[in-house]
This record gives sequence, structure tokens and C-alpha cells, in this order.
Amino acid sequence: MDAHRNLTYYIVPSSTVIEDFTGAKDWRAEWKAAESRGEDFGPFVADLFGRQMKALKYIYNGLPDMMPIRSTDRNLPLYHLAFFSRHKKGADFWKEAKKYSTDQLSLL
Repeated sequence: MDAHRNLTYYIVPSSTVIEDFTGAKDWRAEWKAAESRGEDFGPFVADLFGRQMKALKYIYNGLPDMMPIRSTDRNLPLYHLAFFSRHKKGADFWKEAKKYSTDQLSLL
């Protein structure tokens, strides 16, 4: 949600928030290409983070590995839930856990 709300702040060349979060220095060039393809900023940042984790030898197979969580009130995107492991068994646990999840928050 933060990425959606603060896009205009983050794309300013003096802002280092996304670079600090992901470690990617050239993310703005990637974002321009992604934006021209019609991608949203929130998923772009989540995927960028995942790719940076993959560069650190964590298992990451793309944005579908993450679970988008949305608000129940207005179905707004809140965040992407992810699990990173360097061991295949960890990735298997995450895949199994996602089978029993929903992208809506619950107040139970």
C-alpha cells in the first residue's frame, strides 16, 4: 500500500527509499520499462525485492511466489506476503501453506 501511495515521492531522484529497501541502484530504469508495459508499482517493488533475494541465493520463482494481501473493506492492496529460504524444503513448506490461505484479511 505504501508503494501505491508514495510513488510520486519514491521516483524523485533524491529519494533512496526503494534503493535502501531492495539494494537495487538502477531500479528507476527498470520501473520506466515496467510502467510502459502497464505494471503497477506495488507488485513491481515486491518482485524487485524478490529478485534481489534470489541474487542472494534465496529461492524465488517470481511474483506468484508471493501472496498479495488485500483489505476486506474495499479490496485494496495492502502488502505482499513472502517467505524466503535457501533450502528447497522451506520453499515446499511455503507452497503448501499458500494452499490454505486467502488474500483477504480476516477479523476472526
